[in-house]
Amino acid sequence: QVAVQPASAVPVKAGGKVSFFVDARGAQYAWDVRRLRASAVHTSGTGMRTKLTFKSPRGNSAVYVLEVRANGGLAQLPFAVENRKPAHRQVLVVLPYLSWQARNVVDDSPFDGVPDTLGRGGPVPLLRPLALPQGFGQNEAPLLIYLDRTGLRYDLTTDAALALGQGPRLAGHSGVIVAGQAAWTTP
Repeated sequence: QVAVQPASAVPVKAGGKVSFFVDARGAQYAWDVRRLRASAVHTSGTGMRTKLTFKSPRGNSAVYVLEVRANGGLAQLPFAVENRKPAHRQVLVVLPYLSWQARNVVDDSPFDGVPDTLGRGGPVPLLRPLALPQGFGQNEAPLLIYLDRTGLRYDLTTDAALALGQGPRLAGHSGVIVAGQAAWTTP
């Protein structure tokens, strides 16, 4: 098996370094990065280190998926890449990262064998192993694919980044789309 944890809940700037933590139980792993639902690989490689760092794709704001394979397992993790220059697009798309982690079935320390979710009473760490969120292919992905295919440009962030005061802000946008199901969020 293999697990991947984001190093940050904040979108990375296009062309900037992005990091993830990989738990492949000491085995070698192979990884690649693709734009959401694209067949072309942006970058790929192999490794054994627990920290995987690479340059994020350049260009417009978009969601990419990191795929890591090891020990017969596959971990897929979406991550946001924000245009390097402040685009000040009219629309800000907000990914529900907090809800992704709130519903994420992971047994956190003290490792009692019971998955920790906010629905079970939490608490839930902001940064912990994450896979493609439940419902991502039916909720967030179709919206992002539609925006990309129609050439509609947008700024991109996460609800966690907004709560932390990092990345694009709500101010200056005439519209905000909260992608997917944001069942858990901050005020």
